[in-house]
Amino acid sequence: MKGQKGITLVALVITIIVMLILAGVTISIIVNGGLFNQANNAVTTTKNYTLAEAVNLAIADLTAERYDPTNTSYTTPDTSAFQAKLNSYIDGATATVTGDETTLSVTVTQKGATSVTKDISSLIAP
Repeated sequence: MKGQKGITLVALVITIIVMLILAGVTISIIVNGGLFNQANNAVTTTKNYTLAEAVNLAIADLTAERYDPTNTSYTTPDTSAFQAKLNSYIDGATATVTGDETTLSVTVTQKGATSVTKDISSLIAP
């Protein structure tokens, strides 16, 4: 058996022990360090910003579609038009539009995101 080269059993056991220690430390950091909580918070924040941006895009689209420099009357926009425009940006979002002829606001909710409330009074301007 002289002249044979290879890994001894002791070296193999030491390597496995070191790898187990490193794996334990890594798992401990991931679980106890709040990495999963931070990732979930990042997902929720991203959904909320996406929802708010969709509301802004829907407002901009409806404002552009309704623009008429000769129009001097204040009309409340059709809430179904706003809902349809919003759904074209985000599936599953529901909008509740409230207000009168001078103020208008929308509350938008989507699964996995908190509600976003936005003043959309600019939609009733001539």
